[in-house]
Amino acid sequence: MCDIRVYDTPNVLICEIMGRHAGWLTCAGALANANGMGGPQLIYLPEVPFSEEQFLADVREELKKSPFVVVCVSEGVKDSQGNLLCERMGGERGSDVFGHKQLSGVGQYLGGLVKEEIGCKTRHIEFNLLQRCSAHIASATDIEEAQMLGAAALDRAINGGSGEMSAIKRISSAPYKFRIETVPIEKVANREKTVPLEWLNEKRNNVTQDMIDYLLPLIQGECQISYKNGIPEHIKLY
Repeated sequence: MCDIRVYDTPNVLICEIMGRHAGWLTCAGALANANGMGGPQLIYLPEVPFSEEQFLADVREELKKSPFVVVCVSEGVKDSQGNLLCERMGGERGSDVFGHKQLSGVGQYLGGLVKEEIGCKTRHIEFNLLQRCSAHIASATDIEEAQMLGAAALDRAINGGSGEMSAIKRISSAPYKFRIETVPIEKVANREKTVPLEWLNEKRNNVTQDMIDYLLPLIQGECQISYKNGIPEHIKLY
């Protein structure tokens, strides 16, 4: 976000973020603006059909306001016919063990589109493994809640529970309060919780304050990481 502002020419940065059918992680990109650092001006989710024409119009509009535009886009965005945008890059795509197509390339595709149609400098970043392997910047809240969920699941299993999953039920966001409960696994397995559309703005290209209020409590607190020889130490289970 800060790097893009060092250039003296119009520049568009496109961040491709994990999210096949749900855009929660992509929405979280908006939190980069929590301290006034200048988060993404445009956010696109798989819950909303993607229009190239509208995307280009959005970028042009933002370039009128600032020479530096940051876009966050979910890897699984689709057009109005349900076709994955990343497939327009061509090439053979494998599948994972669940039969899901491997998604990659939407950031590169949109970067090329901006360069061709608008003519300004573009960069694209694909946050894939970086997102899963960044435990050193996990929030203390996230770690604490994960431990509580694991403890609740173990307690339930010891007491004869089966076919259930521990879950968090939020009570309020300000102040942040929740309780741990269990839910039948059939209500969770092979299901997805998508982003409520009412938490997106009217143009469906960014989030509302309601989304920020929901996400912000989840990133509170910092973890203390143990280092050895300048490298984070990892737990070895066996």
